[in-house]
Amino acid sequence: MRHGLGASSKEFRTLWSRIKEGRSFVDDDYQLSPWLFASHPHGTQMANLICAIDPRCELYVAKVTDGYRYGINPKRLARAIEWARDRQVDIISMSLSLLQSFENLGQAISNAGHDHIVMMCSSHDLGKNVTKAWPATARETTTITAYDEYGQLLRSIDDTEKYDFTLPGHNVAAGVIPFLESNDRISGSSVSTAIAAGLGSLILSCTRLKNPDKEFIGSQRQNLVDNYLKSMTLQPGSKELLLENFGNIDAKIKEGEYINAEAIIDGAFSWGKIQGFCDGSS
Repeated sequence: MRHGLGASSKEFRTLWSRIKEGRSFVDDDYQLSPWLFASHPHGTQMANLICAIDPRCELYVAKVTDGYRYGINPKRLARAIEWARDRQVDIISMSLSLLQSFENLGQAISNAGHDHIVMMCSSHDLGKNVTKAWPATARETTTITAYDEYGQLLRSIDDTEKYDFTLPGHNVAAGVIPFLESNDRISGSSVSTAIAAGLGSLILSCTRLKNPDKEFIGSQRQNLVDNYLKSMTLQPGSKELLLENFGNIDAKIKEGEYINAEAIIDGAFSWGKIQGFCDGSS
C-alpha cells in the first residue's frame, strides 16, 4: 500500500476506488485466478480494515492463493513481494503465515527491507507446537499478534517466538463480503496485522500531510512507523498497542476536549515532533 494525496473524499468512499493496481500470482500450470475475483472473503476484509483506519491509502492488491491458510505458495509470495517493491509501496501487509520458507522468499523480503519498505506480518495461530512461521520470522519484518477485549493474547506464546506488537484481534467488525459466505466479525493475528498496516499507513499519511516538503531518507520511513507504534503501547517496553494513544487522543478524551483531526495532525505530526522518530533518537 502507498499513501495518496489529492483525491476528494467522494472518490475514496468505496474500497474499489482505493485500488491503484492488482495482480494475480495464482497463475501456475493448474489454474489461473484473476486478482479481482475473490474466492474467499479474507483478503477483502483485510483491505476493509486497512482502509477504515487510513481513508487516504492506495492499495496494490496481490493475490497469492485461492483459499485462506492452505495453499499459500512461498514462490508466489516471493513474486508478489517483488511486484510490490517494483511499485515503490510504503507498506506490505501480509495477513498470512507459512510453516516453511523458500530461498527466493527470503531474498524478496531482504530486497524489500533494503528498500526500507515496512512489512507487517502475522504470527501464526496454530498453537504451541509451532514455534516459527514465515515471513514473520524474518528479521526485516514486523510481527503482529492479537489480543482480546481483556488484553489477553489469543494464544499463548513462549519466549522463543518473535513478535513485535500485539493489537486488538478478537471479534473485530470487518464487513460482510457480497456473494461470498462471510461473517461480519472476525478474529486472529491476521486481523491485528491489517489494523497495524492501517495504522502504519495513517502515520505516514499524517506526516506527509503536515510536512509535504519532506522526503524520507534511508530508513526514516521504517523508523517512523516502528517508533511511533512503540509510543502507542500501554507503557514503555510493552508490546500491547492501544489504538486510542494515536495522536494523544485518549488524553484529549479524558480532558473532555473536542477531537479535531486537523488539530491532531498539526500537534502530533509537525517535523519537530516526529523527527526523532524518523532518526531513531526518540
